Amino acid sequence: MPGFMLRVIQLFIFIFILTSISYSQIDPGARGRYPQGWFSQTISREGRNMNCRIYYPSFSDGENSQIDTVNGPWPIVAFGHGFFMQTNYYFSLFRQLASHGFIVIAPQFTDTQHGELGKDLIFCLNFIKSSSTATGNRFYKLADTSKTGVSGHSMGGGASLLSTIYDSTITISAPFAAAETVPSIISTINSTKSIIYLISSQNDGITPPATTQIPMYENTPDNKALLTINGGNHTKFMDTNIWDWTDIGGYINRNLQIYLSQKYLTAVFKLFLHEDKGYWNYAFGDSANADTSVVLRKSVNRLPLKSFKMLTDEGSVTNQNINIRWEKSSTLNPLENIRYNVEFALDSLFESLFYVSPAVVDSSIIIDSIPPGDFYVRIVASTPGGIQKFSNNSIKLTLSPPLSVADGSPDLSSLRISGVFPNPFNPAFSITINNQNTTGILFELYDISGKKILSSEKVIYPGISKEYFDLSGNPSGIYFLSVRVEGRSFVKKVVLQK
Repeated sequence: MPGFMLRVIQLFIFIFILTSISYSQIDPGARGRYPQGWFSQTISREGRNMNCRIYYPSFSDGENSQIDTVNGPWPIVAFGHGFFMQTNYYFSLFRQLASHGFIVIAPQFTDTQHGELGKDLIFCLNFIKSSSTATGNRFYKLADTSKTGVSGHSMGGGASLLSTIYDSTITISAPFAAAETVPSIISTINSTKSIIYLISSQNDGITPPATTQIPMYENTPDNKALLTINGGNHTKFMDTNIWDWTDIGGYINRNLQIYLSQKYLTAVFKLFLHEDKGYWNYAFGDSANADTSVVLRKSVNRLPLKSFKMLTDEGSVTNQNINIRWEKSSTLNPLENIRYNVEFALDSLFESLFYVSPAVVDSSIIIDSIPPGDFYVRIVASTPGGIQKFSNNSIKLTLSPPLSVADGSPDLSSLRISGVFPNPFNPAFSITINNQNTTGILFELYDISGKKILSSEKVIYPGISKEYFDLSGNPSGIYFLSVRVEGRSFVKKVVLQK
């Protein structure tokens, strides 16, 4: 028994250690799992020579070390330094982001023309993108060119916001203590298409939240957040203290402010650039809301939906209990409630909708009954914030009434019905009836939209007879003839070809 209890205790200790390790690995404020490589390179845009420091995930720490070629490609982030600052004041941030799987490029700006600085950051992103297409380059096929982020501090933070005005393909901007710019970012941020995640400090005396970040946040149209670090100031985002005399406010120490700012920056970049939903909780969810070190304002109810497709095969089915299936879509908010509608249309462009189903949250629906005809079907997904996305495929269904007997020549005890002749026809067709007893038969004709254009109930006497249907006054197209007799029915597709 003592030996058994010892093994149980050892097992619990082992599980606890694994859990602790797992938790520390996902903490976005801690250093990530990748070693960091780096190098310096001068790049030029229209005569603006920028000495850039570039960090990336690697197989080992060190200058010019081999980039990690196994786990990429890696999203790209460009970072702009503050007014009169140096890129080397932010090395811990660059290492932090590289350790979590990002390529980071940080230019040393040549002047303080804010609009040009925003364009410099875009140029830096494009430099890494072009490197990823160049055979022999260390980043060849290792940069994720579809997802880019920008950040910066103070002046560089404002420039990062301006870059989203100039380049709508930037996924997210998440600056530290962003400064107002010339041209004014406060006035123009309402035209951004990017996600904006502002990180500010409560006691910032240089870019106070009340006059900078709060107006920026309020003017941002969609998908935005303002995270304020309690007790932080303007200069403690940097690794150095040489500029602390310019802003003596705040009551938390540098290590804590750096930890908090890098934690939330990493979380939001992991969420939107790596598309790792596990970081929603850190960036916007319960973890952020429960953190007394920060205050979070957010509005993220218009996130884009992921692509999805229909799973139902196209073809011919009965027009009752139609089973429509599809993949589920989602946003990066794992708690978002997505609803789906099925659309039936008369044309492949869905300009003429015939039927829209009630909204459901599942990935399938049974539709009781649609009139016979040819229909195009697709799914539309919707978020509570009003974002919609259509399935990336549609299908064509030919619907017909359920058959109690074989289509074509149902063999009742006293009646036989032959097929349509001619087919295609113009302007009339006939069916042949061989009847042994006096029988009541219902004939119904539908057009492709499901509209009933003819209904005739006749008594058919013993013998062979023909029934004629003249569609002289109808346009060319597909029609459906339904024949019902003695509680049974069959349907034939006929084509009027003028």
